[in-house]
Amino acid sequence: MQIGAERMCMPCPSIDQFLDAVKQTALANKRFIPPHGKGSLYIRPLLIGSGPILGLAPAPEYTFLVYACPVGNYFKEGTSSLNLYVEEDLHRASRGGVGGVKSITNYAPGNILSTPTTSGTILEGVTRKSIMEIAHDLGYQVEERLIEVEELNNVDEVFCTGTAVGIASVGSITYKGKRIEYKEKLTSKKLCSRLIEIQRGIIEDKRDWIVEI
Repeated sequence: MQIGAERMCMPCPSIDQFLDAVKQTALANKRFIPPHGKGSLYIRPLLIGSGPILGLAPAPEYTFLVYACPVGNYFKEGTSSLNLYVEEDLHRASRGGVGGVKSITNYAPGNILSTPTTSGTILEGVTRKSIMEIAHDLGYQVEERLIEVEELNNVDEVFCTGTAVGIASVGSITYKGKRIEYKEKLTSKKLCSRLIEIQRGIIEDKRDWIVEI
C-alpha cells in the first residue's frame, strides 16, 4: 500500500496504523472465520480519495478502510489449471504506468525459479516475495530477470501468485496461435504447501511473517 500510495500521490497510513486496523477488523469478524481447512477470512485494505469533488484534481481527503469476507478455498480440489493467452496488441499495464502497483507469473525449469523483474508492469506482491524466499530455502536457484516469450517452450512448469489464490498452476499458454501445454505441478504444489504450513503455524515461521492477534 505504501508503494501504491506514493505512486498515486496519496497519503498513506503508517505501518502501526495499518496493522492495528487489520487486527481490529479480524477480531471484529472472528465469528465469520471458516472452520479449519475450509477457507479463510479474506482481509482487504483499501485507500481511496474521498470528499465532495468531481473533477481533475486531488481529493480533498482520503479514507483508509479494511473490510473482511469469509471465503472458501480459491480453487476446489481437482480444478484444472489456468489457460493463459499472450496479448500483443492491447496492454493492461505499460512502463511508467500503475501496473506495478496493481499476478506474477513464475517459471520453473529444472531447479531454477525465474520471475519477471518488477520494472513497473509487474506487481511487487507479498505472495510473490514470500514464494521466492521459500523457494530459496528449499534449494531452488531464484532469479529475477526479463523473460522472453520464446522461453516458454523450454520450461517445465509455470504458475502465478496472488494474495487470494496463493499459487495457481498454469496448464497452457497460447502465443501467436500456438498452444504450449504444461503438465508438471510438482514445484507449485511444493511451494504452495510450504506457504500454507507457515501461514497455519504447522511449521516454524523463521521470517516473522505471522502476526498474532
